[in-house]
Amino acid sequence: MFIQVVTILLPIFAIMGLGYISGRLGILGDNSAPVLNRFVTHFSLPLLLFGALASSPLDKTFNLAFVVSLATAAVVCFVLPILLSRQNLNFQQRTMHGLGASFSNASFVGIPLLTPIVGTLALPAVGVANIILLTILAITVLVLELARSGNGHLLAAFQTALVHTFKNPIIFAMICGVAYSLSGLPLPGWLHRTTHIVGVATPAVALFAMGEALVKSRLAGLGKVGFLALIKLVAMPLITMGILLLFPDVEPEWAVSAVLTAALSTAILDYIVATEYRENAREASDLVLLTTLLSAVTLPVFIILSLRIWPVA
Repeated sequence: MFIQVVTILLPIFAIMGLGYISGRLGILGDNSAPVLNRFVTHFSLPLLLFGALASSPLDKTFNLAFVVSLATAAVVCFVLPILLSRQNLNFQQRTMHGLGASFSNASFVGIPLLTPIVGTLALPAVGVANIILLTILAITVLVLELARSGNGHLLAAFQTALVHTFKNPIIFAMICGVAYSLSGLPLPGWLHRTTHIVGVATPAVALFAMGEALVKSRLAGLGKVGFLALIKLVAMPLITMGILLLFPDVEPEWAVSAVLTAALSTAILDYIVATEYRENAREASDLVLLTTLLSAVTLPVFIILSLRIWPVA
């Protein structure tokens, strides 16, 4: 089991390491990380998810236990920091803490982590996880927009949050994929091939870009973000596991996918949102880096635990 876990995780951290080295040496230039990030979030991942959803029956792309367990864990871990963060923080800062403690890096790490374990189920699992996590993001944007507008324009803030969500290329591609699947039409060969060629670049480019982005992070405030990292890396997967145990007939592949998605590090998008709204971007950067480093220790634990409880053939 240990060798299997190492085989799964080592390539992930090795590619991130290559990205970090590239960023340190400036091989691809100073602006390479944002450009690579946009390639993944605007092109390769949306096309990959569209192709997977459009060519699969809906009953194979949705699982109730997965949704209930991961969504509940995400909401709990989003709310906990809001309730427990330092009293001198305003509600926007507390909300950003909630986002950091609940927003798994499913888009960048989910596919390369889950594919060796659950096979083709990795794509629909990451797709459904993105819907759940981007809903948490939409709530965060709503709170930040209300604060920006002085709490006086609820409808405008709600519209901004809604547009922010549905303008996301990942959500748009998934909606199109589900709609195409419902049509019952087969995906044309050229389109399937196109989504595959572009989509296959997603895991490597995403991990490389993440490594490059970590170059600008500094672990300057461990005390401030350590509590959030504990919630993200330990509490969220444990809550997910506990809820999954209430579903005795859950398919092992979906159960393992839910636990490991919950156990992922905080997404780089947390830092991007913090920067956009000027809500302590340095702290968000520290959290992304800390959870990424610590996940090298926590992920193997949850891989072994989840596979012991839900053995995958």
